[in-house]
Amino acid sequence: MTPNKYEIAERKAKKIMVWCPDYIRKVFSSKRMYHHLEKHINLSEKEMKRRVAREKVDVSTFVGNESAILNLLLQTLLDSVEEIAYYLADDSKRPWEVSGILPSHIKGYCYKCTNHNWDDGPIECTEFKIVINKIKGENGFAILSCYP
Repeated sequence: MTPNKYEIAERKAKKIMVWCPDYIRKVFSSKRMYHHLEKHINLSEKEMKRRVAREKVDVSTFVGNESAILNLLLQTLLDSVEEIAYYLADDSKRPWEVSGILPSHIKGYCYKCTNHNWDDGPIECTEFKIVINKIKGENGFAILSCYP
């Protein structure tokens, strides 16, 4: 009997789980691998407002020790390795979001480009997202964005 697509994906995911944790540790221990993360770390309110006005996008920032933020992102990827393995085993080409809760020692703030009275200050965030995408023709993935 021929295996169905779910059985094939399950086998692929199990094989990916063998190498994926080491891949995550090796590739994502550097800030530069988190695609424009500098736009999301320790920004002032003035910088955030300026970017919202200039680019017409919602802008958010992690606030805290940079190495602690990087460690949080890396640990979240490692904690989500099974979910990531199934994503990589799947045939879809869409990006995938991994979510996490901000710990007390790292804050997150956001300025929205619509429906936000800036006079009230930034919106405090309790969660964050890491958006990943498969690398064409390779085993692995890249970070498209990560933000509170």
